[in-house]
Amino acid sequence: MRISFEPKVNFCALQKSYRPTVKELASKLMSYSDTDVSFVELDIYNDGDLDALKCVSENWEQGLFVQNIYDDANFCLDGVYDKTHFYAITTQKSNFKNLDYQKILALTEVTEEENGKAFIQFIQANPESIFNPCSKYKCTGTALLDGLKDIYYRLEARPIKSDSVLNFYKKNNFVKSENSSIYCWQG
Repeated sequence: MRISFEPKVNFCALQKSYRPTVKELASKLMSYSDTDVSFVELDIYNDGDLDALKCVSENWEQGLFVQNIYDDANFCLDGVYDKTHFYAITTQKSNFKNLDYQKILALTEVTEEENGKAFIQFIQANPESIFNPCSKYKCTGTALLDGLKDIYYRLEARPIKSDSVLNFYKKNNFVKSENSSIYCWQG
């Protein structure tokens, strides 16, 4: 996975380090191999980014949280939420001013807190990669968390009570807080 950090543009690729966590299906071999992807932050004040987010919300069937992410992005436009950021993993490698929604593999919404901490409000991988055992890409949610780990010192989430979701956070080194339903990762 390629994570890029550059100056902010309307839809900016943030490049920093390499983490080969997204797996692409090699059709003839029926096995997965590492592939480069971009970790990007959406600029909700850019019509193109907001349109891409809208298209994803309309096209990801069974996407439990993508509609919430899109709705919250619209609330941010009205100033309802401040310190909220929207990130994506995409196979797009350039021309981030013109985001191709069909290349988005996963999305997240985080609320930035003080001292390098952030709370993950929602995280959503393309449902095709979750529910299709032969999907083209795997590990997109992990790639998204890896990108966030490069930005924030501490991440917190309150995952839904599902064995697969809780196992996802545990696999990504999140630890359940005592007397709480919050899972934490600290770098």
